[in-house]
Amino acid sequence: SPDIPIVEETLYVELTPKQRKQYTELEKNLMTWLGENPLAIEFPTSLHIRLRQVTLGEIDLTVAEDGTEDVTFATNGKSAKVDAMWGVLEDDFQGESALIGVGNSKKFVKLLVARLNEKWPGCAVEWSGDVAQKRRDELKSDWIDGKFKYVVAVIESLAEGADLMQTATRNVLWFNKSLSGILNTQFFGRFRRQGGVGSVRSVVLEAV
Repeated sequence: SPDIPIVEETLYVELTPKQRKQYTELEKNLMTWLGENPLAIEFPTSLHIRLRQVTLGEIDLTVAEDGTEDVTFATNGKSAKVDAMWGVLEDDFQGESALIGVGNSKKFVKLLVARLNEKWPGCAVEWSGDVAQKRRDELKSDWIDGKFKYVVAVIESLAEGADLMQTATRNVLWFNKSLSGILNTQFFGRFRRQGGVGSVRSVVLEAV
């Protein structure tokens, strides 16, 4: 509903030195070293995907026995946005429940859920293409009942079919946005409906 007040804020964060190095090397040379392994960019579209990935957290390369390479987030890697998240959740959102959105990255959603549950056991759940519909229905109802505080969602997975979530929280933290403006609108639209409590607070983490 348009009469629900919305407080929107963008929080600019400086990348960690390692994130900045990876970002700059990829942008300038289309290549960066991840440990002993070179990551080379072959297609322009891949560059955009990798740069988005690096703004989320330091990346790493895993090489399977058959030689297959997979770009992942370093398990103990740093992330400027994760560092900024704690302050947003505790101060801006005053320790209330929140929806945390990540565009196009299931791997980072899993990492975030792990980091949150490490700090506050049982506080966060994953909402992604890996979560079956029946489980999603259970999660939604448990969240509304206050059984955990944070849903960490792949934006593309939550843009449709998640009605009533506005009764679970009024806080939305974006780690980045989806490449689809329509899906971003649908994702945020969940919380602009009647039934939500008070004003809706939205914070976007933007890498400088």
